[in-house]
Amino acid sequence: MAEQPIKDKTAIVGIGWTLFTRNAGTTVANLAAEASLMAIEDAGLSVQDIDGVVSYFHKKNDTVHSQQMVHMLGMKRCNFTCLNDGGGSWNAASVLSAAMLVYSGICKHVLVYRARKTYSEGRAARLLRANDVAGSDQFITPFGSHHAAATFGHHATAHMARYGTTTLDFAHLAVTQREHATLNKKAMMRKPITIEDHQNSRWIIYPCRLLDCCQESDGAVALVVTSAERARSLRHAPRGGDTAPARLRRREAHAPRAACSHFCTKSQPYSSSHALIRSVVEAAFSGAPSASLSSVKAACTPCRSDDAVAPEGGERGAERGLQRRLERSGDEVHCPHGTTLMGHYVRM
Repeated sequence: MAEQPIKDKTAIVGIGWTLFTRNAGTTVANLAAEASLMAIEDAGLSVQDIDGVVSYFHKKNDTVHSQQMVHMLGMKRCNFTCLNDGGGSWNAASVLSAAMLVYSGICKHVLVYRARKTYSEGRAARLLRANDVAGSDQFITPFGSHHAAATFGHHATAHMARYGTTTLDFAHLAVTQREHATLNKKAMMRKPITIEDHQNSRWIIYPCRLLDCCQESDGAVALVVTSAERARSLRHAPRGGDTAPARLRRREAHAPRAACSHFCTKSQPYSSSHALIRSVVEAAFSGAPSASLSSVKAACTPCRSDDAVAPEGGERGAERGLQRRLERSGDEVHCPHGTTLMGHYVRM
């Protein structure tokens, strides 16, 4: 596919989220508003700066309509709204839609959100939905195909038949994903699992076991998309579109102080040893780390903000995460204190 003119012309400048639970104890509208306002504030914008709203659902609308969101937030002007029936693929397509609205000049700042109460309301309504179907669903839903494992199970078995994939391959994926969740304080399922745990978990529908299935939850997430040019004057500068060393040099020239993390509003001076950190990042980019983990730890500026998010498990767990990131190219390099090297997460 040829490189598109839109490449590197837009940026995500703010994100927001609610707690993820099995019972939010509030309405979907409140969840959507909370995440959206957090994203707008994180971008350093006001509600009146937003002039486009995008969201999506799957088959039956279980979220707040984008036009309703305009009224809820008290927006005085909105150039475009979109609520698409796209399902999971619209996780990415909603962001692309926002980027196209910005790139075309129709909107300056677009809010993208998704809010739902999948666990507390969705699971309870599952049996009721078996009697309320139309179109192609009438041939599958009454017979029990009302979750992802059933919907995509036959695609998985076709892959197994063609390529020799086994449930052990699925196990490695599940274990890796759970490992990632243990580093995320916002995740619901943070207890590590093993290959044996996966293989011993009960079948949901062949070839999917319990630990192949994702967690249903109540919650909301949101983000704000704008142009790369406007993003440079906002709270979070763009982080894509060029090489890590080039971004580091630009940050040195334009940012004399480094933020602890993306969500930490307090800032601290660069470490006096930030040249070492730069050399480590550039070496990691080339695939050949040249400094020890202990020297990186010594050079990192510890984050003392209560707002910073550090991996659970203390310094040892964070240290393991840093070691992995230093050993692999194409990932992110963090300091072991929950601080970002050179002030931001640095993508190789």
